[in-house]
Amino acid sequence: MIRAVWPGPLRSGDLALCGDWRRLPLAESSVDLVFADGCLSTLPFPAGYMEVCTELRRVLAANGRCVLRCFVQAETPEPLGLVLGDLASGGVGGFHAFKWRLAMALQPNAERGVVLADVWEALREAEPDLAALSRRIGWPIEVVSTIDAYRGIGARYWFPSANALRDLVTTAGFTILDVVHPAYELGERCPTLILADGDSPVRS
Repeated sequence: MIRAVWPGPLRSGDLALCGDWRRLPLAESSVDLVFADGCLSTLPFPAGYMEVCTELRRVLAANGRCVLRCFVQAETPEPLGLVLGDLASGGVGGFHAFKWRLAMALQPNAERGVVLADVWEALREAEPDLAALSRRIGWPIEVVSTIDAYRGIGARYWFPSANALRDLVTTAGFTILDVVHPAYELGERCPTLILADGDSPVRS
């Protein structure tokens, strides 16, 4: 990502670092603003989530802000049959929102997560011909074919519920200032949490 998007130093002192979210190469209370987009879902719940949140709180300055977009399971998970039924009937919008629904429907619980290869297999079992699916729904085949990145992949995603996520970040010592739900499809499961250090005076 540094190679792809960072333009290089624009001002004296500008620096890009590559590090582990769980052990950031940064001093305590040294960061005014943290942005993270979906990174928690790649970590085991709850231990991995807690490890990162604890580290983010360590580096966050007093009156700093931590802004996390997260992906959460519905409080009452959708059954797999409902998700695939919506696909068969055309009752879905974008492919990526469908893929997220499928992954969450396959997750037995937040502690076990979902194996990416299982998401690929579930779709290919329901729709063996991705080109036909593309034509029927009207999704570009280039978008539908992104599911092939999951083929044979043993990595997991973990999706806690929104309530479980809120409990975890507050246990980690954050104060939740706001939760923003985007207007796009499945936005209710893509909340952005705006957090502050729970031990610091909060100023808006």
